[in-house]
Amino acid sequence: MNDTERLNFDSVITDNNINELWESVFRNHDNLLHVNEYAPYPIETRDTLSSFLYRSINGPYQHGRFTAWFIRKREDNQIIGFVVHGDYFPGLPNNFGIVIGLPFTRNGYATEVLNELIRYRQQQGLEEIYGHCKSTNRGSIGMMLACGFQQVEVLDVNEGETRLKFIKDLL
Repeated sequence: MNDTERLNFDSVITDNNINELWESVFRNHDNLLHVNEYAPYPIETRDTLSSFLYRSINGPYQHGRFTAWFIRKREDNQIIGFVVHGDYFPGLPNNFGIVIGLPFTRNGYATEVLNELIRYRQQQGLEEIYGHCKSTNRGSIGMMLACGFQQVEVLDVNEGETRLKFIKDLL
């Protein structure tokens, strides 16, 4: 992905980057609650975060089915979250996921990341991209609609938890 006016994207999955991500986004109780309230893959410890990111195509083992990027603010180079794209949620290929730490939310960063991901994948010739979220995740729903996604399905998963499926045509 290409850097934006406010953000840099770092695709190098290292222990140092994971440690920085853990400290800035996941470390305290409120941050963990915020991130895990909507995440399909719970991140409870630094080890679960590391395990998830190491499974990416660009991780040290290079055997994953998704790509991950750390999101950094250009002004101070601080990691504020990460974005993934691909088959990171089994059975739902071509999906994206964006995690922005609680101290950095409500600044338009997630929308900026999604717009860049869309542009980047269009350049690679991808025809469509999907997003999923809980029906209660108003922020993600609003972001996807603002970026031109259309809701296409309601999924019932995890003992009655309702998730919505969105699609964006990239052609």
